[in-house]
Amino acid sequence: MEISYPELWLLEVPVRCDTVMPFPFVVETEFDRECGFSQRWGVPLNGLSLRQIAETMWSLHQRGEVEFWSGSWAEAGQELYRPSSICQVEDCLEREWQTFRTAKQSASHYHRYSLTPTGMARWEAYAQPDWSR
Repeated sequence: MEISYPELWLLEVPVRCDTVMPFPFVVETEFDRECGFSQRWGVPLNGLSLRQIAETMWSLHQRGEVEFWSGSWAEAGQELYRPSSICQVEDCLEREWQTFRTAKQSASHYHRYSLTPTGMARWEAYAQPDWSR
Protein backbone atom coordinates (compact mmCIF):
# COMPACT_ATOMS: atom_id res chain seq x y z
CA MET A 1 0.00 0.00 0.00
CA GLU A 2 1.35 3.40 -0.97
CA ILE A 3 1.94 5.93 1.78
CA SER A 4 1.54 9.68 1.32
CA TYR A 5 3.82 12.25 2.90
CA PRO A 6 1.14 13.41 5.40
CA GLU A 7 0.47 9.79 6.40
CA LEU A 8 4.16 9.03 6.80
CA TRP A 9 4.73 12.17 8.86
CA LEU A 10 1.81 11.48 11.22
CA LEU A 11 2.76 7.81 11.60
CA GLU A 12 6.44 8.55 12.18
CA VAL A 13 6.18 11.32 14.77
CA PRO A 14 4.92 9.12 17.66
CA VAL A 15 7.63 6.56 16.81
CA ARG A 16 10.42 9.15 16.80
CA CYS A 17 9.14 10.83 19.97
CA ASP A 18 8.29 7.51 21.68
CA THR A 19 5.05 8.93 23.05
CA VAL A 20 1.43 9.65 22.30
CA MET A 21 1.32 13.01 20.50
CA PRO A 22 -0.80 15.90 21.79
CA PHE A 23 -2.95 17.31 18.98
CA PRO A 24 -1.53 20.89 19.13
CA PHE A 25 2.02 19.60 18.67
CA VAL A 26 1.38 18.44 15.10
CA VAL A 27 -0.06 21.75 13.83
CA GLU A 28 2.74 23.74 12.21
CA THR A 29 2.72 27.52 12.11
CA GLU A 30 5.26 30.29 11.95
CA PHE A 31 5.36 30.08 15.77
CA ASP A 32 6.72 26.52 15.52
CA ARG A 33 9.48 27.59 13.18
CA GLU A 34 10.44 30.38 15.60
CA CYS A 35 10.33 28.32 18.81
CA GLY A 36 12.21 25.31 17.43
CA PHE A 37 9.52 22.65 17.94
CA SER A 38 11.07 20.34 15.41
CA GLN A 39 14.50 20.61 16.99
CA ARG A 40 13.18 19.89 20.48
CA TRP A 41 11.18 16.86 19.36
CA GLY A 42 13.64 15.70 16.71
CA VAL A 43 11.08 15.68 13.89
CA PRO A 44 10.97 17.66 10.66
CA LEU A 45 8.41 20.41 10.21
CA ASN A 46 5.54 19.05 8.13
CA GLY A 47 4.41 21.95 5.91
CA LEU A 48 0.79 20.78 6.25
CA SER A 49 -2.29 22.87 6.87
CA LEU A 50 -4.58 22.13 9.79
CA ARG A 51 -7.14 20.79 7.30
CA GLN A 52 -4.59 18.41 5.73
CA ILE A 53 -3.61 17.15 9.18
CA ALA A 54 -7.26 16.62 10.16
CA GLU A 55 -8.05 14.82 6.90
CA THR A 56 -5.03 12.56 7.26
CA MET A 57 -5.66 11.84 10.95
CA TRP A 58 -9.26 10.97 10.14
CA SER A 59 -8.21 8.68 7.30
CA LEU A 60 -5.65 6.90 9.49
CA HIS A 61 -8.27 6.57 12.24
CA GLN A 62 -10.85 5.16 9.82
CA ARG A 63 -8.33 2.50 8.70
CA GLY A 64 -7.52 1.59 12.31
CA GLU A 65 -3.94 2.86 12.14
CA VAL A 66 -4.20 5.48 14.90
CA GLU A 67 -6.25 5.86 18.07
CA PHE A 68 -7.27 9.11 19.71
CA TRP A 69 -7.08 9.61 23.47
CA SER A 70 -8.51 12.08 25.95
CA GLY A 71 -8.09 12.50 29.69
CA SER A 72 -4.99 12.51 31.83
CA TRP A 73 -1.70 11.08 30.61
CA ALA A 74 -1.76 8.90 33.70
CA GLU A 75 -2.67 5.45 32.40
CA ALA A 76 -5.76 5.16 34.59
CA GLY A 77 -7.09 8.50 33.32
CA GLN A 78 -6.82 7.94 29.56
CA GLU A 79 -9.94 7.19 27.58
CA LEU A 80 -10.37 6.42 23.91
CA TYR A 81 -11.79 9.42 22.06
CA ARG A 82 -14.07 8.32 19.24
CA PRO A 83 -14.90 11.25 16.94
CA SER A 84 -17.79 10.63 14.59
CA SER A 85 -16.59 12.89 11.77
CA ILE A 86 -13.61 14.67 10.30
CA CYS A 87 -15.22 17.93 11.47
CA GLN A 88 -14.83 16.85 15.10
CA VAL A 89 -11.15 16.10 14.54
CA GLU A 90 -10.55 19.42 12.78
CA ASP A 91 -12.49 21.42 15.40
CA CYS A 92 -10.56 19.70 18.19
CA LEU A 93 -7.21 20.43 16.50
CA GLU A 94 -8.13 24.10 15.95
CA ARG A 95 -9.55 24.66 19.44
CA GLU A 96 -6.66 22.98 21.21
CA TRP A 97 -4.05 24.73 19.06
CA GLN A 98 -5.56 28.10 19.97
CA THR A 99 -5.64 27.15 23.66
CA PHE A 100 -2.03 25.98 23.50
CA ARG A 101 -0.88 29.23 21.89
CA THR A 102 -2.71 31.48 24.36
CA ALA A 103 -2.85 29.55 27.64
CA LYS A 104 0.25 27.34 27.34
CA GLN A 105 -1.54 24.54 29.17
CA SER A 106 0.35 21.40 30.05
CA ALA A 107 0.34 18.86 27.23
CA SER A 108 -1.66 16.49 29.45
CA HIS A 109 -4.79 18.63 28.89
CA TYR A 110 -5.03 17.91 25.16
CA HIS A 111 -6.35 15.08 23.04
CA ARG A 112 -3.59 12.83 21.78
CA TYR A 113 -3.06 10.16 19.16
CA SER A 114 -1.01 6.99 19.07
CA LEU A 115 -0.32 4.24 16.58
CA THR A 116 -2.21 0.99 16.70
CA PRO A 117 -0.40 -2.25 15.87
CA THR A 118 -1.81 -1.88 12.34
CA GLY A 119 -0.39 1.66 12.05
CA MET A 120 2.96 0.56 13.43
CA ALA A 121 3.12 -2.34 10.95
CA ARG A 122 2.36 0.02 8.05
CA TRP A 123 5.03 2.48 9.18
CA GLU A 124 7.58 -0.33 9.68
CA ALA A 125 6.85 -1.78 6.22
CA TYR A 126 7.63 1.60 4.67
CA ALA A 127 10.47 2.83 6.92
CA GLN A 128 12.19 -0.54 7.40
CA PRO A 129 13.83 0.54 10.68
CA ASP A 130 16.88 -1.25 12.00
CA TRP A 131 15.70 -2.13 15.52
CA SER A 132 19.07 -3.74 16.33
CA ARG A 133 20.72 -0.32 16.72
